[in-house]
Amino acid sequence: MEIVLLVFVNILFNSFCIASAKKFNDILNHYEIINNPHLSENYSNLRFLSVQLKIFGRSLKIHLFLYLANFDKNALQIHLPDKDQFDTTKISLPDFFKGHVIGITPSSAYAHINSKREFSATLVLPDSVIIIEPLSVYQQDNSDKRLIVYRLNDIRNFNFSRAHDVFPAPPTTRRANYVVATWRRTHRSLPEQRKLCGLHFIADYSFFFNIGRQDHAKTVEILLKTFNRVNEIFLSTVFYDETERPVTGYGFYLKGITIESISSGANLDKLSPRKLLYTFSQRSLGDACLIHLFTYSPNLFGVLGMSWMASPALQHLGGICSPPIYRWRKLKSMLSGFFPL
Repeated sequence: MEIVLLVFVNILFNSFCIASAKKFNDILNHYEIINNPHLSENYSNLRFLSVQLKIFGRSLKIHLFLYLANFDKNALQIHLPDKDQFDTTKISLPDFFKGHVIGITPSSAYAHINSKREFSATLVLPDSVIIIEPLSVYQQDNSDKRLIVYRLNDIRNFNFSRAHDVFPAPPTTRRANYVVATWRRTHRSLPEQRKLCGLHFIADYSFFFNIGRQDHAKTVEILLKTFNRVNEIFLSTVFYDETERPVTGYGFYLKGITIESISSGANLDKLSPRKLLYTFSQRSLGDACLIHLFTYSPNLFGVLGMSWMASPALQHLGGICSPPIYRWRKLKSMLSGFFPL
């Protein structure tokens, strides 16, 4: 089965690289530290919100409106190990906003405000993409309420491996359910309500410990912001169907989050990218259309991520909503992928 590198998360990958860097100067050519903007006490009850920031010598006024992300705050399932007695109902999920920068055309803005009233945003301008994040995301000390601001092109380049030996070999096509022997991939014209695919995130213990800083709420917030930013890319992308007709609105809705907050003793960070994907694919992954693992492993040969790739060919199974198959006498879920940090 072929593997696809998940480079669609450039913004998120670079943000997390900063989180693991000891000094911002090691990874950014230029950045600024600013104060958290003043927010109205009842901002979450407002339909519209204006935020004024002075960054890089410019005064920017951001006009935002509250919108519902593609997950239900009341229905989102957050799973923990049985031994973890943490009450997930205490986790306050962030509010999400969309909008634009006043006086700059074209421009778009995507913002999040968490329960601590910390502001973060991505501003897409004609000449640059500006990232705004709370310093608390990158520091153990949560008392610093200031923000770090940087441009996407100010991130120093990394040398990524192009070694092809990290790619797994194609699996056999012996399916787990012989009743579906005539299953084929086909192009489908879907109604609007069928354009969203169910997604489940799994944060393993190394991610919870190193990126989430052993904080359940922070881990959930990072995953939600990741989902929201990536989903905006998909929803705004123009795809073409089999008749070359442009279609938009394809994306995901978040069905659930699993946080492995207790160590299982499995050292996934010691595995090669290929072995990590194979190992993760052997797990029982529920009924979502796509399951994505977030792990902490800084030495995966420069690989940003991997997943099984869909193909119309019957012998190449994998991708979103793929049926399970047997390989080497083991059941494998081919609708999985991972993202190492």
